[in-house]
Amino acid sequence: MNEQIQLIASSLDTFVENNADARKEQITGEPEFILYYISTITDSAFIDDQLKAPFFRYSGIQFEQHINSISQTIGKTDDLPAVLCKGSAVILYNNQVYTIEKALKYKTRNVDTPQVEASIVGPLEAFVESMAVNMNLIRKHYQSPTLRIVKFEIGTISRITGYMLYDSELADQAFVDRELAQIKNQNARNAQAVSKVQQYLPKKRPLLFPRSVVTERPDRVSEALSKGKSAYLIETTPFASLAPINFHDFMASMDDSYMLPVYSYFLIALRYFALFATVILPGAYVAFTAFNPEVFRVQLALSIAGSRAGLPYPAFLEVGFMMIMTELLVEASLRVPKTIGPAATTVGGLILGEAASQANLVSDIMIIVVAAVAIANFVIPINTMSLTVRVLKYVLLFLGTIAGFFGLTIGIVLLISYLFTMHDAKYSMVQSYTAPVKFNTQRSPKRSAGGRQT
Repeated sequence: MNEQIQLIASSLDTFVENNADARKEQITGEPEFILYYISTITDSAFIDDQLKAPFFRYSGIQFEQHINSISQTIGKTDDLPAVLCKGSAVILYNNQVYTIEKALKYKTRNVDTPQVEASIVGPLEAFVESMAVNMNLIRKHYQSPTLRIVKFEIGTISRITGYMLYDSELADQAFVDRELAQIKNQNARNAQAVSKVQQYLPKKRPLLFPRSVVTERPDRVSEALSKGKSAYLIETTPFASLAPINFHDFMASMDDSYMLPVYSYFLIALRYFALFATVILPGAYVAFTAFNPEVFRVQLALSIAGSRAGLPYPAFLEVGFMMIMTELLVEASLRVPKTIGPAATTVGGLILGEAASQANLVSDIMIIVVAAVAIANFVIPINTMSLTVRVLKYVLLFLGTIAGFFGLTIGIVLLISYLFTMHDAKYSMVQSYTAPVKFNTQRSPKRSAGGRQT
């Protein structure tokens, strides 16, 4: 064993001493055979059948040929502890270093139905925490030889493996090259979610709206690839990130492409109405009841005034109290055990609304408004946009509180203007981005009434 191999063995011995699940197996002979691996993330059957048994079964030349056929080259020997942490086995044999990635074996769950993006008529498959399974699902849904998969690593401490997918014929190559260059320059410490791939890229970060669509559905990824978009996946998360995006991507469900157009357009219009309602209603209630009641018909204005008779607080405190309690109920439904979650939040919501109304803390119409806002918020199909809308309604509520209908109008105008300022290179949130389509620009010759060309 030469001096360099001795230094490598010493470094790996130190790693084994400091980690209880790391293993070192040494077989002294000519030449010497030393095997290092982490037992908790490697396949013990592969270690026995493909690494240890061939050492005794084959001759020296045959064993070296076998190891060369299943091993990978490494750039720096200083990275060997990191190689072990990724599930590879390291062999020191005949003054050579071999790394075997095939020894990796992560525990993962089976493919399940989507938990976040439910589907009625679409495929009932969702990503899992295994990249091999996720790639299998994508390859099944997108069977094109032009699909390109680029491997990268993200994280300065924990080097998580990720992949960027795009169609070489449909995607904008300039955008792909710029994204890959920025991924290499990212400075994330420990990226455990695919959304961090986009968050840590050195771009202008949006203040309110998400910069990518996060999905758990392989059919949505396939649809995005067919439109020239890119998809990002990392090893530790069952979600994929899509870019570049536009605003309509957040309002589209995969069921839209499986239904008749008339049904799809109706549902899309319904979602935009729900988006408008959940953002506008709280601020509009305060603006119209406290500042501009003349907007309503006389009967409705009298009904609202009668329901608010005897309330001790102004309208904005009434709305703020109910909206905060609704947010608490939503968060509680996510945190409590699933066996009691629906019952606890339903009973809590009924008791809270009824008790607040009986105690003259809120009006009956306010309870209707808050319930409508909560229901409309859950209509939005993409969770990241749903969270954004939950924040935006407080912004418009504040503007409606301080300036009434005028402040609400200014807030809507500023919000739409902000959407037009959000852009990524030549792609913006309000731009309909699809794959480039080549049209035939040559005009066909006209035919006369007798059928002759002119």
